[in-house]
Amino acid sequence: MPGATNTVGALYGDVADQDIVIVAAAEAPIKNPKAELEQTFYGAGIGGLKIDNITTAPTGKLGGAAKCGSSETSGVDMAICTWADEGSVGMVIWYFKSVSKAKAEFPKLRAEIEKKS
Repeated sequence: MPGATNTVGALYGDVADQDIVIVAAAEAPIKNPKAELEQTFYGAGIGGLKIDNITTAPTGKLGGAAKCGSSETSGVDMAICTWADEGSVGMVIWYFKSVSKAKAEFPKLRAEIEKKS
């Protein structure tokens, strides 16, 4: 991410417990959060990940724009939620989780990742 001042990338969980979560985010100046959000999904598609059922997601108290969609890899369902605001962009991927459950969890998880100064 051009201009990033801080980044985070992490993988949590255990395949045996079917609770894998991947987080990738960057603190950076974002001129157009909605366009950046669309670019995040477009970039995933270029990388070969087909994301379906993309819908607006709640952003919680941090604002900005957010969307979630569904995908699958090797027969495993995934839910993907992204956000963008004027100071950050990020993505959370849940393996073995539906989009509806991910959308409900997303604002709380995002608030753990992003802290406004």
